[in-house]
Amino acid sequence: MTTQFNSNEDVYTFVKKLINIAIEIKDIESANLLTSAFDSGGVTASEQLGEIRIALSSINTHDMEYPNEVVELISAAIRAIDSAFKRANSPF
Repeated sequence: MTTQFNSNEDVYTFVKKLINIAIEIKDIESANLLTSAFDSGGVTASEQLGEIRIALSSINTHDMEYPNEVVELISAAIRAIDSAFKRANSPF
């Protein structure tokens, strides 16, 4: 699994893998949230990343059996999305 998110595609690839992990550990609610965010058609990339960020933030990693590596990657993906939004909104 990638540990760096250098593009929107890296985030999308991670979300696809995370959906499968959520299903494997029977976190169907998170899998559904991520699928809905990922499949939100007819929106801009920024809107889709925003929806993905909300879904990632909603994952309850404490009550579910997510591996530590995955928990760290969820946090890294959120930070990468936040960073992309900051760069996009920066005047310079």
